[in-house]
Amino acid sequence: QEALRELREQWKLTDQGGMPNHALWKKFDQACNRAYKVVESWHDKTRAEAGLHRDTRLKLIAEVQDWTQQHAQGPDWKAVTRQLAQFSERWREAGHVSEKVFAELQPLWKAAYQAAHAPLDEAHKAGVARRQALIDEALALSSALVRRFEGLRLKPYLCRAGIPTVAYGATRYEDGHPVRLTDGVIDRDYAEFLLNHQLRKHYIPQVVLLCP
Repeated sequence: QEALRELREQWKLTDQGGMPNHALWKKFDQACNRAYKVVESWHDKTRAEAGLHRDTRLKLIAEVQDWTQQHAQGPDWKAVTRQLAQFSERWREAGHVSEKVFAELQPLWKAAYQAAHAPLDEAHKAGVARRQALIDEALALSSALVRRFEGLRLKPYLCRAGIPTVAYGATRYEDGHPVRLTDGVIDRDYAEFLLNHQLRKHYIPQVVLLCP
């Protein structure tokens, strides 16, 4: 529409520099009017579609709110995750709306989606806490077993397999370098550090893999 107005103004400026041609003006005016009808029809269609898209988004927000009340608490968290992903995809594909309408709807959508996602977030935190408790328990048990069967040696020695060893059966230091018989005596604090390092680097990762 703005482009059509500019064309009309340019035509008027052209006429000011010479004799006006009314016949050509009539044809030009008719062409502009036809173009205007096409543009206006497109605008009407766009406004109608935007209205439908707005309604679609509002209905999706209400659907998410209703679903949150009925299903967001699990216990099938995989199904909850899938459904939340579907909601998010539907929001992205819900069609174009104006910036003003989007600014109006986006906060409503975020609030509804966050409320729906909150139980899953809490379940995830609880799962992490349970796994950490299992890891801590495994660490305590394995530490007790190593202490019992390996014993503490602060000076490097050869184990039964003929490998230089120190502390609670450590054959390597935390930086990966192997223990050598010529290494100096370590203190008890460092021995405890090596034990903890061994367990966390080599034993605990295997325990984590076994956690459901």
